[in-house]
Amino acid sequence: MMDRRKALALLGGTAIGLPLVSAGGAQAAGRVGRALTPVARRDVGRLRRHLSSLHAAAVAHGGDRAAGTAGYDASARYVEKVLRRTAFRVERQYFTYETLVEVRNVVEQVPAGSRDIRSAPAVGVSLSPAGGHTGELVVPDDAYGDAESSWEGRDVAGRIALLKLRHPGASRMKRERTGCHGDRGKAERLVVERRAGERLARDFEETIRRQLSLAGAAGILAVVYDSGFQLAVGIQLGEPSDRALIPATCTVLEDADHLRREMSSGAVELHVELEVERREIETFNLLAEMPGSDSTHICGAHLDSVRGGPGMSDNGSGSAVLLETALKQAADRRTPWKFCWWGGEEDGMKGSFHFVDGIRESADFDRLEAYLNLDMVASPNYVVSVYGDDGLERLFTDHFRSVGQPWITGPVDTFSDHLPFREAGITVAGVDTVGGAVLRLKTEEEAALFGGTAGELYDPQYHKAGDDLSNISWEAIAICVAAGDAACRTVAARPGARA
Repeated sequence: MMDRRKALALLGGTAIGLPLVSAGGAQAAGRVGRALTPVARRDVGRLRRHLSSLHAAAVAHGGDRAAGTAGYDASARYVEKVLRRTAFRVERQYFTYETLVEVRNVVEQVPAGSRDIRSAPAVGVSLSPAGGHTGELVVPDDAYGDAESSWEGRDVAGRIALLKLRHPGASRMKRERTGCHGDRGKAERLVVERRAGERLARDFEETIRRQLSLAGAAGILAVVYDSGFQLAVGIQLGEPSDRALIPATCTVLEDADHLRREMSSGAVELHVELEVERREIETFNLLAEMPGSDSTHICGAHLDSVRGGPGMSDNGSGSAVLLETALKQAADRRTPWKFCWWGGEEDGMKGSFHFVDGIRESADFDRLEAYLNLDMVASPNYVVSVYGDDGLERLFTDHFRSVGQPWITGPVDTFSDHLPFREAGITVAGVDTVGGAVLRLKTEEEAALFGGTAGELYDPQYHKAGDDLSNISWEAIAICVAAGDAACRTVAARPGARA
């Protein structure tokens, strides 16, 4: 699941990602933590094999499965090998794109080694000089540093500033439903959402520019932002003049609070060294469908991980569930489903956008009725969360109701590969285990429904090197693979659904 597309995705996810407990799901709370059924145990056994193979691909190739890497290629070869034992026709769809890669990303207290500060360097501003900057940490009186008076009368030249991010308009970030149905209503609703997002993006960027300009004018060398969240917010500026702004990065709330506590006891020195560069990535999607079929439905999951981690929960879990779901459909030569493993999701849903752009003017697009997404379906401190448009989510919720499985309803957000389909007017739905808001902490109500620990992240190893096989909830993934299979079988059984 991608961090952002990019700063706004995190802001929007926090503001709108407040799942509601479904009245239909709450009835089964007492069954949380139940033993797996024989069918679920068999599913988990196969899912373990799939995930172990994806994990081995990461370990053997530098520790991750990011798009354009040998780890990604090895992951794809495993999926292809399994599918080619069936009647599915499997093809690679190649594409290229530019992405940003961190060349230098060091934020640490001095003396070296006293504490490394988690950091997401800002894009589009100046780079740190060779050797970086070292300076005493300072904060403005107003905490944000975006007022003309923020640094007035203070000698802060040669220092490094700790600033809070100001999130203008966050209270406006709500998904407002028009109540319309059909293509026209869906498109109008999306225009409203995108316009709201663009306004928020402009406000956010202008505030960042003002903060960095005022800090630079005061002689500050670099800025470390406090995201206010458990993960860093990505900052990306795009105007040519932004290259003159001082280097900046964003850290997490926990590390920012640590620095403030240290400052209350005395001077704190930081060493900051930041550099981000653009690179061209060549990668591919994997597409599987029955020969001669005219698929009307697509189920997809992104196969790539972030750089620097094996990506078992995000999104080896979704890739494995998708593979097992496809295998369960493999005996049906007339299945209406196409199964797609996307590349480049972590860099902005590159693969799914490429696919949708490529079919927009074709008969394949005209036939396409719906898209289902599988992303982060095995988080260790999980919830079972469903989202969707126009009632499509009932493919999951009808199944959950029939087996007494609780669920919550999450937002149809902009974090994952359903986005390009939805923007193209295709009805979408999905299931995940993070409530559509990976930054949120689990609530007491959710812990009562699903077990786990309230007050902690759903997935504490999200986008980290620790997202390995130990970061998987086998109970959660068993729930999600059963839901995916039920959704596919429901569609396949409808009159006229055969490809």
